[in-house]
Amino acid sequence: MPPRNARAHRPDACPPPDPDSLLLASIGDVADERALMFGQGALDVTCALIRAGARAVTELCRNDRPEPGSADLVVVPALLSAETAPAVVGHARRALAAAGRIILRCPSDPSGSLAQSVSRVLRLHGFSAIRLRRTGAQTLLTAELPLFGLRGRV
Repeated sequence: MPPRNARAHRPDACPPPDPDSLLLASIGDVADERALMFGQGALDVTCALIRAGARAVTELCRNDRPEPGSADLVVVPALLSAETAPAVVGHARRALAAAGRIILRCPSDPSGSLAQSVSRVLRLHGFSAIRLRRTGAQTLLTAELPLFGLRGRV
């Protein structure tokens, strides 16, 4: 008889979700969008964005400065510290066109201080509709640039 605290192995149990699949699910529809990836380890996400119909996907190192208005979507697959957030979000803000959006993945911490710091940086750079989604060992943050000054031009 197994010990009382032992877990029974169920062959039909679902494995934990893949972190990249959670990131891709939060990105949503990318048809005809220009995407910019910041940081390393984004090859699987880059390929998935191309397969999903993104018009262009560019990958930059964190220290590279993007062209202004060159992307509709910025994805940061691994934001590891609050100290790097201002530079990364600043570069993302520069790259995004009007009504662009950003998605950042950072490790979950029990206190939630990293996600709060990143949310504060996003607000300081003019992002709105900031949402947090904690899943296991990661936190996904999504935000959008407001569409100011474009009424009647669409």
